[in-house]
Amino acid sequence: VLAYADRYDRAASYYRRALEQFQSIGSTRGMLDATLNIADSYFELQDYAQAEAFGRDALAQADSVGDPIRQSRALGTLASVFARNGRVQESNDTFDRLLVMAHSMSMPEMVAGALIQRSSLPGCSPACFTTNPATPRRPPRNTTQTPPHPMQLSSYTLWSNPCPTHNTT
Repeated sequence: VLAYADRYDRAASYYRRALEQFQSIGSTRGMLDATLNIADSYFELQDYAQAEAFGRDALAQADSVGDPIRQSRALGTLASVFARNGRVQESNDTFDRLLVMAHSMSMPEMVAGALIQRSSLPGCSPACFTTNPATPRRPPRNTTQTPPHPMQLSSYTLWSNPCPTHNTT
């Protein structure tokens, strides 16, 4: 990890410079991407306060321009930051928001990414996310096009072996 710390530190510095340039020319997408990259760099440096600050800023920017892909990326970063800081309920709520968004966009790869990210949380094991073969892997498509309620996400996060850390029900 220490071998890469200098690279992430440099990356954060470069992304901050890029952010300044994007701000000077008024590039909304450029500012958003730079902010996301800064948040991710600070997360890798384990500077969770900075990662959260830039992650929240990125989420606000993505919300304001209506960019669901970047919203989901910011949510994933924030959920991981919350988990690393022991804020398990906030992490779960944020991952649930990400999963609802992924389902509403019909993006199973985003669902898989969120579940993999969630399974790497402290105190969680792969057994937390084993699949019950009797349950479908995805909820049926909602014909009204409204996202499912987070409680309906149990078909994604099947707790056949309840994880005491992340199963907060």
